[in-house]
Amino acid sequence: MGWLARLQPLVGDDSRVQAWLAQARALPERDFYRSIAPHMPQLAFGCYGALRAAAARRQEREVRWLVPTLLTELHTALCLINRR
Repeated sequence: MGWLARLQPLVGDDSRVQAWLAQARALPERDFYRSIAPHMPQLAFGCYGALRAAAARRQEREVRWLVPTLLTELHTALCLINRR
């Protein structure tokens, strides 16, 4: 929702973004968490596994690329959990 709140459409009606945010915020908290729970591991675990594998193989260049990606994915997951 954080990324969505910053979205500025180049074409079309920008009030649709606000409508989507309102729709997401109107969802009861329990239903919201129940709907995202199955998808949370996909947000960071794939990148984390790749990072560990690159570190085990001592691929420093790959590690340098994966660390910011992992941090972005964790940030996105936390924003989703906090509904921000």
